[in-house]
Amino acid sequence: ERRRNHTIYSNAFNPQYFTNNRNAYIDRPEYLWSIYVDQQNDSMITINGGTNSGNGESSLVLDFGTAIVGATISTNQTVTLNKNGLDGTYYSIQVFQDATSDATGFNNAFRTGATDISTLNAGLEFDPSEPGIKNGLIVIDNLDITTQGGVGRGSNDGNDFIVPTLTLLDHANGSFSGSIDQDIQTLDLGEFNLGAPIPATPFQIHNLGSAFGNELTARLDLLSIEAIPAQTSLAINGPLFENMLAGGSENFSVTGVADELGNFTTNFSFQLADEDLPGAASQTITLSVSYEVVNSSTLGDINGDGTVSLLDVAPFIDLLVSGGFQTEADINQDGIVNLTDVGPFVDLLTGS
Repeated sequence: ERRRNHTIYSNAFNPQYFTNNRNAYIDRPEYLWSIYVDQQNDSMITINGGTNSGNGESSLVLDFGTAIVGATISTNQTVTLNKNGLDGTYYSIQVFQDATSDATGFNNAFRTGATDISTLNAGLEFDPSEPGIKNGLIVIDNLDITTQGGVGRGSNDGNDFIVPTLTLLDHANGSFSGSIDQDIQTLDLGEFNLGAPIPATPFQIHNLGSAFGNELTARLDLLSIEAIPAQTSLAINGPLFENMLAGGSENFSVTGVADELGNFTTNFSFQLADEDLPGAASQTITLSVSYEVVNSSTLGDINGDGTVSLLDVAPFIDLLVSGGFQTEADINQDGIVNLTDVGPFVDLLTGS
């Protein structure tokens, strides 16, 4: 009927017989009730499961949650509209911003003589590669024009609103720097005497915020730490973690014992990942740690004068009392200075 109405009217579609007249009841079928029935249409449209007000208005938020860019996620949902009252009516559906619907237009109808229901698909259409708050608005308007049907009825029926929304995050970005994207860090710990402890050297892991802001950056998880080679005299001090906020950081350190002569390098791989959301991805950053172990000390020469003599006794006792460490005092080379070093130290002093 709409096509016939337009063809009769249009010079372009019907150049020989066009009338330039239109049938108002085809263009605006909602006028029919007011003209041919009464001014008391009792239809009220509401959204099933929505929040209703006293004037017929209702609203429903479709929260599709949070995902990470590139995720495959459904952002469409079937929504049911209820028509209360026995009178029929027409209604329009309009979409705004990122909202979509399969029932947009002004010629949707509810039957007369009974209550009725209708369904529509409501959702979002957006660029899945761009982080942001994706939302939209779908407006359902009861088109009846009669005003005497009562509060929330006919023309007095308030509009109904569907609000689809989705938060789309950028990937987390683990880095050894809080200001630049640094996936590799090199630490040269220097030279150590054989048997000496390697003091803790600190470093940090950060979650860099994306260009879209910290609030649109996924949280960061540290899943595991792997040493290559696996047999190493070094160890990482620091926790595995979950849900590090963008802009946050965690403190770590590397330490060990110089228990073998030579030059050594250990690569520590930190397995990172986005928080557990659709679209989450993994990342690896690497800490490369080097050091050298030499044997340049003379056991027992605690005061460093080049000989083992009674002058070394006092500093040796000081180390025993304080619990300190000095390679030259670790006579049995077990990595600590304690009473087990006393006998070997006496042997050195006496030349035996």
